[in-house]
Amino acid sequence: MEQPYLNEIKNHFENDQIAFWSVTLNEENRITEYLEKHPINWNLKGGVDFMGIRGDRSIQIKVMPTTIILDKNRIVQYKFSGPILDGPNGSEFEETLTNLLSRD
Repeated sequence: MEQPYLNEIKNHFENDQIAFWSVTLNEENRITEYLEKHPINWNLKGGVDFMGIRGDRSIQIKVMPTTIILDKNRIVQYKFSGPILDGPNGSEFEETLTNLLSRD
């Protein structure tokens, strides 16, 4: 549900110094068919143990999807569990990105 909106957000911030990533527990070769039907225009990394199943438990995302914004110093500035849609949380997401990019 959130992919079309996130594609728009990515396009909106395309000329800014920002990187968009998605991570998944699934191996990248298992999601090729899905991405053919639901394309994204940002980076994807498969096989990521962000739930601490196979090792490090420092991140432990328990709800999918979860969106996290890190600043240039890799400090979490925003975290939202649930889909980012064009609406209240979508506006907050876009506003947070704009504010982070306007900082020195």
